[in-house]
Amino acid sequence: MRPFTRFFILSFTLLLPILIYLFLRFFGNNKYELPLIDLNKNDCIEIFQNDSISNNYYSGYIKVIDYRLLNNGTIINNLLKRLYQKNNVSIITLSETKQNVPWLIYNFSDDIILEFIKCEYSNVKLNSFLVLYDQKNQIRGYYISDDPKEYERLDVEIDVLKSNYEK
Repeated sequence: MRPFTRFFILSFTLLLPILIYLFLRFFGNNKYELPLIDLNKNDCIEIFQNDSISNNYYSGYIKVIDYRLLNNGTIINNLLKRLYQKNNVSIITLSETKQNVPWLIYNFSDDIILEFIKCEYSNVKLNSFLVLYDQKNQIRGYYISDDPKEYERLDVEIDVLKSNYEK
């Protein structure tokens, strides 16, 4: 092989990955988009004695609302506590049982919580679940509260929301 062809092949194999990287770095768009879930929401806040849960009280914050019926497991509290400490998000739990956790808890009977769920989230068929709201109070996802993999998905989606709003 001639020295010129060797030089050309060597420079091509070294420069090609660098050029691809630079192209993707400056011209690529690596934006994750979480779906916006529009439920034609009703205003069911009056069930909770005018305590605004999903409306404007927590506007500007990423929040996770934990609806817990017939389920007061410490596993869920531990998973939410890790999420709370790592991501610095607002967490609100609606439960019948009193719990010792560092976030806001509304204690209501399961009947009242179930009535609120049927009014506010009529298409959700779960008894215990989490709802992710973005800074504009738009629903970005539902998560099964008993499944640890759902917490991993929730954690990733919170990071995506934070990165989208930082830009």
